[in-house]
Amino acid sequence: MSGMSDARASVAAALRAGIPGLTVVEYGRQADQPDTRRVTITASAVLAPRVACPDRAYEVLLNVVTPLTEPGPADDDLDELIDQVLTVLEAAGIDWGERVERGTWLDAHHAYLITANVSS
Repeated sequence: MSGMSDARASVAAALRAGIPGLTVVEYGRQADQPDTRRVTITASAVLAPRVACPDRAYEVLLNVVTPLTEPGPADDDLDELIDQVLTVLEAAGIDWGERVERGTWLDAHHAYLITANVSS
């Protein structure tokens, strides 16, 4: 495997182990209608080594998605899920940066976008 594949796989493994029943979709594949809570993982960039992090790092984008579309229930479900995802990332030592963006996935589903950095 390459560094990027390893980075993506380590994020997926942490999420699967930390949140039973969560659907983790690697390689950014998208389903037309998500029927479960899910996180999609897409490779984004390779970051050059720097003083604070002498190893190469890999940037991955995570879409945290609820299958619910009705405001209110979808918000509540997504708020619970994002807390679980961030807790898992932190426990695994995966840097998720300074902020998480709220948005939609496939223009219909409530979602959060996380930009995470994974060291090699």
